[in-house]
Amino acid sequence: MRIAGDGPVGAGDAGLGVPVAEGRWQPTRAGVVNSWAWAEEELLFADGWLTLAGPNGSGKSLSASMLVTVLLDADVSQTALSVSGKAAGTLLSRHTDRDEQQDRTGVWWLEYGRRTDGRAVEYVTTGLWLRAVGKAVHRVFFLARGRVGEQLRLQVDREPVRIGDLAAQLAACQGQAFTSSASSAAPNRARLSEHLRVIGDEHDYRRAVREELFAPLDEVQFDALVGVLRSLRSVRTAEAISAAEMGRLLSSALPALDSERLTVIAQAMERISELEDQLERARTEEKLLQGAERAYRRYVEAVAVVEAASLITANTGFDAQTRRERQASEEAQQAEGREAEAVELLAGTRAEIGELEGRKNAAEEELRGHAGAVLPQREQRAVELAAAARTAAKRSDEVGAEAFRAEGAARDSADGVRSAQGAVSAVSGPLRVVGGRLGADAALEGLLALDERLVAAEAAPVAAGVVDGACAAPLAWVDTRLSQLRKVEAALGDHATAQGLEVAAAADLREAEGIEETDRATADQAGQMRALAEDTLLEEMRQWADAAVELRGPALELLVRDGRGDGERLPVGKLTAGLAQVAGEARARIDAAGHHRQAAADRAVAEQAAGTWEQARTLWEQELGAAEHASQALRGAQEEAQEQDAAEQKAREQHQETHRRQVAQAEAAVAQAQEAADGAESAAVAAWEQWQGLVGVWRHDAVLIDVGMVPEPAGDGATVDAAQTVAQIQVALERAHAAAAGRLERAADAADQAAGLAQETVRDLEQQLEQARQAAPVPPAPLWRSRQPVDGTPLWALVEFAEHLADGARDRLEGALLVSGLLDALVRADGQAVAGDVTLRPGAAVASGASLADVLRPDVQGRIAPEQVHQLLRSIPLDPSAGDQFTIAVATAVAPAGYQARFIGRSARERARLQHVASLEQQLDQAKGALHRAREETARARARVDAAAVERDRFPSPAGWEQACERWQGLLQALQETRNRSAQDIRLAERGLAQALHALDAAAARRRTALELLAQEARHTEQVAATALAAARTAEGAARETAGTAAASHAEWEQAKEAQVQADAEQAGFPLLEPVSSAQQQEDDATEQLQHSIRRTADARERHRRAGEAVRQALRALNRVADAGGGTVLPADPKAADAHREDTTLMFRQVEAWRGAARRVIDLAERARQDAATSGRWGTLAADAAREAEQAAVDSGREKAAVEEMRRLHGAEYEELRASLQEVTGALGRARARVEELQRAKERAAADSASARARLDEVAPLRQAAEEHRDACLTRLGRLVDEGLALVGEDISTGPEGRPANLTAGLAWARHLLADRPTGPGAGVGADRLTAASRARDSALKTLEGAARTANSALARFNRQIILTNVSGTGWQRAEVADPAAARGQDLRAAVEALRAAVAQLEQDLRADIKKAIKTSMFAQLQRDVQVRQDLAQQLVRQIGQTLEDVRTGVARVGVKVEWAVRKDADAKAMVELVKSPPSDEMFERMYDVLRQRMDESVGDTWADRVAHTFDYRAWHEWTISVTHSSFSDGGSDRFKEVKPRGMNPLETLSTGERRLATMLPLLAAAWSMYSGEYRGPRLLSIDELDAAFDDANLRQMLGLLRRWKFDVLATAPSMTPVIKKEAGQVVIHQVITSGKHRVTVPWLWQGHGEAQPLTLDLGLGFDDGIVC
Repeated sequence: MRIAGDGPVGAGDAGLGVPVAEGRWQPTRAGVVNSWAWAEEELLFADGWLTLAGPNGSGKSLSASMLVTVLLDADVSQTALSVSGKAAGTLLSRHTDRDEQQDRTGVWWLEYGRRTDGRAVEYVTTGLWLRAVGKAVHRVFFLARGRVGEQLRLQVDREPVRIGDLAAQLAACQGQAFTSSASSAAPNRARLSEHLRVIGDEHDYRRAVREELFAPLDEVQFDALVGVLRSLRSVRTAEAISAAEMGRLLSSALPALDSERLTVIAQAMERISELEDQLERARTEEKLLQGAERAYRRYVEAVAVVEAASLITANTGFDAQTRRERQASEEAQQAEGREAEAVELLAGTRAEIGELEGRKNAAEEELRGHAGAVLPQREQRAVELAAAARTAAKRSDEVGAEAFRAEGAARDSADGVRSAQGAVSAVSGPLRVVGGRLGADAALEGLLALDERLVAAEAAPVAAGVVDGACAAPLAWVDTRLSQLRKVEAALGDHATAQGLEVAAAADLREAEGIEETDRATADQAGQMRALAEDTLLEEMRQWADAAVELRGPALELLVRDGRGDGERLPVGKLTAGLAQVAGEARARIDAAGHHRQAAADRAVAEQAAGTWEQARTLWEQELGAAEHASQALRGAQEEAQEQDAAEQKAREQHQETHRRQVAQAEAAVAQAQEAADGAESAAVAAWEQWQGLVGVWRHDAVLIDVGMVPEPAGDGATVDAAQTVAQIQVALERAHAAAAGRLERAADAADQAAGLAQETVRDLEQQLEQARQAAPVPPAPLWRSRQPVDGTPLWALVEFAEHLADGARDRLEGALLVSGLLDALVRADGQAVAGDVTLRPGAAVASGASLADVLRPDVQGRIAPEQVHQLLRSIPLDPSAGDQFTIAVATAVAPAGYQARFIGRSARERARLQHVASLEQQLDQAKGALHRAREETARARARVDAAAVERDRFPSPAGWEQACERWQGLLQALQETRNRSAQDIRLAERGLAQALHALDAAAARRRTALELLAQEARHTEQVAATALAAARTAEGAARETAGTAAASHAEWEQAKEAQVQADAEQAGFPLLEPVSSAQQQEDDATEQLQHSIRRTADARERHRRAGEAVRQALRALNRVADAGGGTVLPADPKAADAHREDTTLMFRQVEAWRGAARRVIDLAERARQDAATSGRWGTLAADAAREAEQAAVDSGREKAAVEEMRRLHGAEYEELRASLQEVTGALGRARARVEELQRAKERAAADSASARARLDEVAPLRQAAEEHRDACLTRLGRLVDEGLALVGEDISTGPEGRPANLTAGLAWARHLLADRPTGPGAGVGADRLTAASRARDSALKTLEGAARTANSALARFNRQIILTNVSGTGWQRAEVADPAAARGQDLRAAVEALRAAVAQLEQDLRADIKKAIKTSMFAQLQRDVQVRQDLAQQLVRQIGQTLEDVRTGVARVGVKVEWAVRKDADAKAMVELVKSPPSDEMFERMYDVLRQRMDESVGDTWADRVAHTFDYRAWHEWTISVTHSSFSDGGSDRFKEVKPRGMNPLETLSTGERRLATMLPLLAAAWSMYSGEYRGPRLLSIDELDAAFDDANLRQMLGLLRRWKFDVLATAPSMTPVIKKEAGQVVIHQVITSGKHRVTVPWLWQGHGEAQPLTLDLGLGFDDGIVC
């Protein structure tokens, strides 16, 4: 937006946007593009004046602060941005209008113009380019000799200019750009460098502005000027402004120390402090880590010993497996030979068995038809019956003994019951007595009734719960009674306590009444003494009044006449006040002090004038010599600076060469690491290909494992997923083996199961054969039957076929009896039925027709008498016409088809037995053959399972590739670390180069500053000499005039002094008031004491009354709790109550004892009843057993007699046949035994062979595993070297990685490691040695963990921890030192070594000579800086004083006078003397001590703040500010009053506007002083809220003063009215208008008269001296 005039005054004549002043810079225009609420705004100055008018919140103050002072010194801190000087909002928030997420570009600019002598106009534009991105703001300050809209275009197509385009425009007009050196500003710096050769640092912007616009101000003066501008800007109103606040504002206007130099000193001090802290920390940390480091070394040694012992043990195991493989091979060959021999012998023996079986069959046929064929069965039957008789007799004895024991137990139980009943009676008797004594008969009634039941001779059974019910009532009674007794005891205690309190209260009451009487007498006496003292005083006062001379007047008469009324006390205080009033009136009338002050003031003025005269003459002579000395110093410094510039140029070249060399070294290290990583990658690929080939061979040779389930390795092994591929292959291998093993295991289990079934079949057949050889077969029994020998005899054992029956009839008859169930039915002599069985009862009626007696006859040797058996057979009818059927009543039984008789008749049973034996022997041979085949199949199946495991274990291991890959990954990590290290080295080199260059630049800047200071000093001394000469002449006239005034004032003071002495003597002679005051005080004290006694007596009487009431209440409570109800009262006497409690407790114990005894009686009675029942049952069983034993003995005798008779009739011939059969059977048995033995030998040989082969197959993978284990142990031993845990000895050959070169070298190193260990009994050998070493390692690890925990508790304050991490792939622990949140740390041993090196380096860095050199270099320059600024400040204060001397406002002649002097406190004086001291080591040491003390006191401050505060010379001085006002003087000369921190503040007597004037005048004078002399720059001022607190007259006075002093003013105001004053002259007023969120301005022109004229908006781009083209 372009502005031009459109009114009664032409724009060109108005001078808008162009400089008016001659020969100096003036602000001409300003503007903003797309920042805050501004879119695009251009602001015009008229003759250097611009006012922004708008209401609060319109942004006028914000905009003014951005133009002045941000565009002067580039300070964008929150404090600098704020008008009030307090932090409030960041530059980012201001630029984006608090929308910090916004991406926004904008520009602020301020233009200056200057007219030269030839009327030519030149312009300079300062500006700030802003870019907000991602909550950060990028800024570029610029300075250009050109104008916005002509050489500079800050907006293109309504878009803010880009930084590259701005750089191009700056380059075209020889402009400069300045930006931050931080890394975040690198993109902007890069774009700027495309067009500008030099890009300055942001801190250099202020220097460029100062040199371009504010010459000849040096850096210090410019800092002071900016401080004055900021202080003046913050002065709005002076509401309750204090002297301290005014002093702070004035101090802020004085030049501050160079912040960069303070930063350098702070950094040096911080570095020294950090080094000292680091040294102390390093020493402490090293001490804390030493214990853990020693434990870690012992642990590492123990780990190495364990790995060495593991290798030795693994090598020994490999040798043992080799020997086992050799031994298994030999055993397999021997077993195969024995198996072949056994097969040959087995064939011959089986041929022999066939021959013997033929002979045996013939002998059996012959023997089977003989009459004595049943003799063996009868003999066996006799043996069985004899054994049964012995068993029955033994059982009878056992049952009898048990019956006897049961009878004894029943008697013991009965005795126990009687004893327990006695115990119950022993308890219940005393319980009844105690209950009667306590009155608890009703509670014990149920218990005593139960007691009578329990002690009765024939007690009925009682449930256990009845006892608890009987005890519940007495126990509840006891509990209730004990609770009542506790209440009684508590009430007794309360009653006793209340009685004690009542007695004490009575004593207190008596004592209080006595004290009250005494105090009453004392009070009466004190009243009499007070009245006497007052009468005496009144008489003395009348006498004094008559003699007074100076102390006269109405007040004195009133004082003496005013006595006391009747009954009133004399008012001593009023007398004192009256005397003081009279004396004060006399002192005011005499005014000796005023005369003295005036005389002293006049004398001081005269002396000061004389001294000033003398000082001015001396000062002029000194300043004249100082000017000559300063000129010489300037020439010497210029020559020295030229020499140092040449030396610094050489240093720059050396630093750059060092930087290039360091970068080259870092890049070479990266290249070397890259080459090593590439080689390791090739090795990994080769190892992968080798493993792929081995896997292919294994897949080709695999038989049992399904190779289709195992994927082939693909790729080159160098990809990221190669390790995953290996893992997948290994998992697939395990799955394939698991599938194969499962299949083979199932086959082996099936074979085992088949062998088990075959073995079970053989065992079952052998048992059956053994039973068949010993006894004849019996009919099959049904499932439900469980028959015992004593139950009876089956029918088939008691009968034989009739001789006339043919064999077929016999078969049909026995088959029909078997089907009907009669064949196996029991026959008992007593006819009793047996559970689960069929019993035939002898003695039944004889059948009417045919019966079984016709076809069967009794066996005379049977266990039942033949008569009874015959009678039984006759009772069973038989239908002979039925043929092969057997009919009983309605049931008909038919024999099974082809059935042969085998149970009836001894011969038939023997024949059946022999046939059964032959059949079982044949089945047994077949079963044994099947068992042998099953066992062979099992062995083969198990061998296949083992072979599958071996096949899996033979899968090639990827360990070689994994090691190569691990080494490759390690080298890649090392490459990355090298890259990081190299990048860090390069950054450090660049940082070092930048620091070195910055140090050289700083040194050059310091030299330039020193030269500027020396030049300024030279100019300054010349000006001071001229000023001193004029001051000396003025002082001479003033001294003569003030001498006469001082003599007159002294005479007046002498007269006033004599009158005041007389008045003081009269005042001192006034009668003493102390006796009256003392008497009144004594009366007051006695009265107060009496009142206190009265209150205490009343309190004691009340306490006594309350205590009596408490005793009565306690007694009533005692009676209430002692009432037990039912007319029973518990004893209230303590002893009786204790006895009652003891009886109640005794009753409780007796009830508990009775309950236990009663329960025992019930339990014992129940047990006695059970024992009696048991005894009866055992008696019955004993009688039955005796009868069965007797019957068994009879049966055994009968069978034995029958066998002897049969032997006598058929024994000889039958024995011969049987002997022959036994001989053949024996030979057959021996042959079969040999077959079994040979079979077993063959099986053993085969098993031995299979076992040897299995062992051989087992040993082979074990040997391979042992070899792999040995190799793994060797690898682990070598990994100790890789992990940096151990080093191989020099006498052992090693590979390029430092590992043992081969197995032999590894074993030698292992033995070397073990040779250093103890060889005592605990050390062991082999596995024992490994175990001992492992224990030692574990112990060392525990020690290390304990040491780490101990150290960590102390290392926590260093934010360091010892962490134990697992070494990948091992069980080792690595001790590392790291931060708690770090993933990796530094090895503990390396950390300790690094700490030791750091301690040595820090001790080297902190040598005394280095610290001395640092302090000397720092503090020498600091001292000079402080001295220069202090001198400049004093000069500025003098100039301010001179400027303000004649400045008075026209309304009330308000004026200000300021003085600046050293504070009176010791610290300030010491600091001033320290700075003035000549440079020396002692002085520098004192400065260092002062600074360190301040640092220790201000721990929370930054180092720069500490240094600035310590050496801020402004804090060593204080301001004396005095103001004058027309109301302060009596019409004569101005009278100044000092503004003091405490007491009456003269500013409070001024109006608000006058207070603001008084505050602003010193600051305006300071600015005017800086702008005076040869200054040719802009005379800038920024005043916020111009009219704040000013009335019209004061505002006009201020505007006129600003115009007289020719200031360029940027002001803000709430409206246009304050500026429309004649005194303001020509000014452009931009009225700020709010449009939504945006701001625009309406420009007005005020020319000092008439009306303000609006300025039109012109969109043209051409200006020519302010006139629109």
